[in-house]
Amino acid sequence: MGFNNFSDELAVLEIVRSSNFVRPGKLTSGQIYLALIRLQSDVPAAGDFMAMIDELVKEGLLVSAAVLEHDISFPYVQHIVLGVTETGAAVLEDRSFQADLFYMCSTVPFQLQRQERTDSRNCQSRTDEPHLPCSLCRA
Repeated sequence: MGFNNFSDELAVLEIVRSSNFVRPGKLTSGQIYLALIRLQSDVPAAGDFMAMIDELVKEGLLVSAAVLEHDISFPYVQHIVLGVTETGAAVLEDRSFQADLFYMCSTVPFQLQRQERTDSRNCQSRTDEPHLPCSLCRA
């Protein structure tokens, strides 16, 4: 499974969770696919997307109310999706937490580094005697 497929799966889970938050109801695989097209510029082919929805249902991340009858003109498994399972919601929460943690880790060192530069300008040795290195003046 590539990164893009994984991000598509997360996007699908978020679409389903968000739509059920706004207005609980059923979503067809096609409605979810259209929402994904609006959300991302790079989307999987329709057949790959339908297989992905089927896999998310089999993995227990999405709740399927029904599977539509097989249609020769559209030979893919199509689900009527009710929502995200507790496991699916937990995956989204975990990813959200990891994204927040990544954001904090990527911005905090920069902020601390900027603060250290500011502090080092204000740090002046009170005597001419050598002193132990400090984090402020980098002496």
